Parts: sequence; C-alpha cells; structure tokens
Amino acid sequence: MASAVNRSGERAYQSEREDHTLLQATAMHEAGHVVAGLVLNFEVAYSVVRSRGGTVSGYTHHSIMKTDTNDPERIRNLLRTPDIVRRRVMQALAGELAERMLCNDSEVEVGASEDWREAVAMLMDAKDAVGLVGTDGDFDTHNGSEYLNLRYEECYELLKQQEKALVTTANLLLGSLNKKVYGRSFKINAAAAPK
Repeated sequence: MASAVNRSGERAYQSEREDHTLLQATAMHEAGHVVAGLVLNFEVAYSVVRSRGGTVSGYTHHSIMKTDTNDPERIRNLLRTPDIVRRRVMQALAGELAERMLCNDSEVEVGASEDWREAVAMLMDAKDAVGLVGTDGDFDTHNGSEYLNLRYEECYELLKQQEKALVTTANLLLGSLNKKVYGRSFKINAAAAPK
C-alpha cells in the first residue's frame, strides 16, 4: 500500500499562554490534513498533536491508495496520475488553510512552509503527468504556481464546507494530546467532496 505523510513541524514555545495558542494552531493544522484527506478519499491511519519539553508538534499519517503491486516504479507511476497529484497537493495544503481559516494568520508558521515545499516537490515529480513541463523540459514554474493557487482555492472551498468537522477534529486532537487518534474516530460529511 502506498502512503504519504504530512508533518506540521515543531514549534517552540516560551510560556503557558503560547503553549495553548500553538496547541490550538497545530490541532487546526492537523485537522485540515485529516478532514481534507477523508473528503478526498484517503484513508487516514492516525493523527497526533504533541506537547513536550517546550515544543508543540503534529503529525498526520494517511494512505493514498491501495495497490496490488510492490513494484516501486509502478507505485511511483500510480502516484503521478493527474487525479492523485491533484488530491495529494490539496491534502498537503489543507493544514495551512485550516489554520488560516480558524486561527489568527500570524500563527501560521512551520507546518505551512513544510506543506508548501511538499506540494511543490509533488508537482515537480509529476510535472509530465499534470502538464507542467516547460519548453526546456524542466518544471514550468509559472504554470506550477497557477496550478498550486487553483488547488489552494479548491481546497479552501472544500474546507469551508467542512468547517464544523475541522473544529470537531481539532478538539478531538486536543482532547487526546500526546496520543494517536485513529482514523475510525474521525467523522465527516464526505458528500461535500469536490468533483
């Protein structure tokens, strides 16, 4: 089974108040990955928000698809199909979007930049499949930026329709601090999935 991982990174804090603010932002971030993943038909294995020794971190693990092959090249080709790339990019950007929607924009930090790097790396790897090859054969950065912006807007609409699920999921993660919350615990209305 092929899988992908999203990390929200680690964020250091100084005081109890900052700890609570970062915990909330990290929970919203991971909730974005969870909710988008479920709506986009990924299997969420688990998500966790941790607070230890002055650091807050979050992590969401999900499976993109089930496959009957263990051949790495075949799996890589499957991951490069336009639909899979589109959904992977949206799911990667969902953490930042959830934070921006539900927290103060100034709190969006480490996880967002890591998620953007991950989305760009996915696009660069799949540039042929999604039509982002420039005339020189390299990655077309202009059209790549446009592609990312379109997926960002598409994911924003998806999450807007799932705002209640975002808050519920973030609260579930906060209530289970330092413990994995497994996929079967997450409930959403998947009818809002984009076409």
